[in-house]
Formats: sequence, C-alpha cells, structure tokens
Amino acid sequence: MHELRKYFDLVEAEGMIPELEHLFAELAKIQLKVNDLCRAAEAAGVRIDVEDAIEGRLDCGCRALPAIGARIKELSEEYLDILDDIADTGAVLCDVDLGMVGFHTWFFGREIMLSWQYGEPAIGHWHGLAEDPFERRSLDLLFAQRPGSVSLH
Repeated sequence: MHELRKYFDLVEAEGMIPELEHLFAELAKIQLKVNDLCRAAEAAGVRIDVEDAIEGRLDCGCRALPAIGARIKELSEEYLDILDDIADTGAVLCDVDLGMVGFHTWFFGREIMLSWQYGEPAIGHWHGLAEDPFERRSLDLLFAQRPGSVSLH
C-alpha cells in the first residue's frame, strides 16, 4: 500500500515541535526505565541487551526473571506506541536516539526535508530527500539562495 506523505510549510512544522518534544521526552523516560530494569537483571546475574529489550526481542535471560521481563515487554509496547504517535504527526523519524525528524516540504519546485532535532527551539536545518539527514544544512543558507523568500511549501 502506498503511504501518503504529509507536506508542511515551516510554520506548520514548527507548530509540531511541542508535541514532538513531549513524545521524545516520553521515549527517553521509557529508555531510562528499561536501563534500570536491565541493571537489576544484571545484578541478579542475567544480561539483557537494552535494544533487544526495547524492541521486544527478549532472550532466555528474561525467563529467569519473569517480573523484569514482563515489565520490559510492557515498556517496549509503550515505546512502539509512541513511535507510532510520532509517525502519525506526519514527521519522518530519522534517528530515534537523537530525536531527529524530518518534514517533507517544497522549496521552489524541489522537494526537501526540513530537519529538527530534540532540544532545538526551532527548525533551522534541511536536507535533500536522498541525502543523509546527519548532513543537514542551515535553512539560512537555503534562503540565501532565494533572497526575500521566507516560505516553504
């Protein structure tokens, strides 16, 4: 099934920042809880890989500590629900650990991605669709290419 893209202008994308900040903060809280549970399991002699735990790929170690395994499974389901909530905003998740998302937009006939990262007060970067999101560039440089233009969409 073809997924429809949502397109944002700069104001619309920046309007999403408070919700995205909240969602990424919730992901971080879950990650801390999972880390604590993994440390508790380690103290009991069982090593649990945090990424495997968060993604619900629990191994036999959790069978030795069923309460910890059950809580990690519960937290991983909450984590995945929040990832779905992020996707539902129309933003494209680029890196969950950094809290980096992109927003599809058009700039003078060229489709690009506005780029925001958790902790940034506003959207200040962009990258091309086929470009690595980690090589994002300043919006100021983009606007310098088209003086007087302040609208993306």
